[in-house]
Amino acid sequence: MITPEMEPRKPFHIENMRRNSKFSNQSYSLLDLDMIMISDTFSAYTKRLFKPSINTKKPGNWKYLNRLCHQDDIYFNTETDILFYNIVMSLEIKQRKHIQLQYTRRLKNRHNTYDLYIIRVHVLECDENGLPWLISIETELMPEFKTTNFHPNRQFILFNEADNVIEKRFVNESTNELTHQELEVLTLACKGYKMKEMLSMLFIEECTLKTHRSRIMEKLNAPSMELACIIARKLRLIEC
Repeated sequence: MITPEMEPRKPFHIENMRRNSKFSNQSYSLLDLDMIMISDTFSAYTKRLFKPSINTKKPGNWKYLNRLCHQDDIYFNTETDILFYNIVMSLEIKQRKHIQLQYTRRLKNRHNTYDLYIIRVHVLECDENGLPWLISIETELMPEFKTTNFHPNRQFILFNEADNVIEKRFVNESTNELTHQELEVLTLACKGYKMKEMLSMLFIEECTLKTHRSRIMEKLNAPSMELACIIARKLRLIEC
């Protein structure tokens, strides 16, 4: 139940989203579970997308979020939404606003091709019974990334903002196609180590290292290791 004391919080979040959208290349949407719809959206990508931003006056408009998605991704996106809600409801009430979801999504643009985006989702407000009623959806365009042979990625984490620490990773619900050795290579790359240094640290052949790098870039939809490191940090695949 949404009490009168909770109602002023929504305009506060809306104003923050409006202000942030003016000074970044990111878009923001507010999913109001009490109204069961996207109530507000501030999009920097209206002219880029195949269709305009979602109609915030249309009831049940959250159902149309997948309209711009590639047909092959709809199951993954729907599964991700369900997992997010299930994880939130499995947590203690005081932890529900600390769960974060980062995942990749490709959306159709006006040129009839697809762009890669990173979507970040978290709970902004819960009602007096601990049920989430206000969800933030942040969208960031990654224009240099590939969408052909797309590999979807998602990460669920419990994040302590006060200490800037990941308290828990929900490994079973997340997707991570990277092997243990590939994660080691990626972590070293993110720390700035060069190939020669990695070879001596990992005790592997140069051809093996090149294979790991190639597979990392493929699985993260990245044309280079530099961009693979960027998306790995944004998805919180690694901590460095």
